[in-house]
This record gives sequence, C-alpha cells and structure tokens, in this order.
Amino acid sequence: NLTNIIFTNPETVIEDFAFTNCSTIRSVTFVEGMTIKNHAFNFAKGLEEVINLDKIKNLGQYSFANSGLTYVVLGDDTNIEEGAFYGSSLINVTLGKNSVVGFGAFQKCEKLVTVNMPEEGNVQINQSAFANDTLLKNIDLSKTTDTLGNEAFYGCLSLQTANLTNVKYIGD
Repeated sequence: NLTNIIFTNPETVIEDFAFTNCSTIRSVTFVEGMTIKNHAFNFAKGLEEVINLDKIKNLGQYSFANSGLTYVVLGDDTNIEEGAFYGSSLINVTLGKNSVVGFGAFQKCEKLVTVNMPEEGNVQINQSAFANDTLLKNIDLSKTTDTLGNEAFYGCLSLQTANLTNVKYIGD
C-alpha cells in the first residue's frame, strides 16, 4: 500500500527492479545526486508525479517504462538511457540542454503530444527515441545536435513540421 516515497539522502541508489510493478505508488520525491538504475519504476502504473527528477543526471534503462506519468521535466546534462519512459502515459516532456535521449527512450508513448526543447539546445536524439509516438505534434528539432538517429521519429504520424536548421545527418 505504499503511495508516496520521499528520498532525502543524495547517496541513495535505487537498484534494478526496486519498485517494478508497484502500482500503488503515486508520488516520488528525489534529491540531487541519487542514482536510478534499470527498471526501477517499470510498470508503476499508478505513478502520477515525480518531484525533482530534473536533479537526476542518469535515468537507467526502462527506469520509468510503462508508468502512469503524464509529464516530466528533465534537467540539463541528463542521460536518458534505453527505454527509460518506453510505453509510459506521458503527454508532455521537457528536456534540458546537453541531454542525450537514448535508444527508444520515449518509444511507444502513445499519448505524447509535446516535447519542449531547451533554448540552449544540444540535445542528442538517438535511434528510435520517439518511435511510434503517434500523437507527437510538437518538437523543435533545431535544438538537436547535427545528427538524428535511425528511425528517431518512425511512426510519428501526427508530426507536421520539422525545423532541421542544425541537422546534417538523418539516419534511416
């Protein structure tokens, strides 16, 4: 019946699968310096809010995949590993400057409409990062690095415009 988790120790490491399938968790509060490893909150379907996620610099593989989160704000210099938010309920995402969006990090987020890019840009978008996000409409690709990974936007049927000012290479 765990519903709220508040972490206060910056040295806390949330190990692989620590809260996987914990459907009763509604809110998690993080502090800067923590580590979130692989599948930590995978299938936390009841998770609605993460506080201070922008203070975490590395999100492990599938760390919030298939979760109930509808929005996230990520900080500068964040490494968003493979499938970190795969299949989650996200509608809105805000990325920080110098971030790396890993393989399939936001893949199959079928409710995702908007990705807010940082004014300073330099966001690296890797293979399948937003693949099959069928409702994705808004993302300013002029804020990316000069390369878009293979199939980065495969199946994004609602994407209507793409400002590719800085892009020199687009993968398959």
